[in-house]
Amino acid sequence: MMDLGEMLGIKQVYYNLRGLPDPITFKSRELQRLYLHMRHPSFTGFCILLWIYPFMR
Repeated sequence: MMDLGEMLGIKQVYYNLRGLPDPITFKSRELQRLYLHMRHPSFTGFCILLWIYPFMR
């Protein structure tokens, strides 16, 4: 879904300096739609995991 350059913002800066469109335009339509509703799906999954942790003991 995201590489290290995207997570750190390096890819966005590089694409902007080169005059290229945003990196999200090269992603699939499904992923673009997911990002419209939830910017960081992996972070949301991590929060859900921490939220259910007390029940996993």
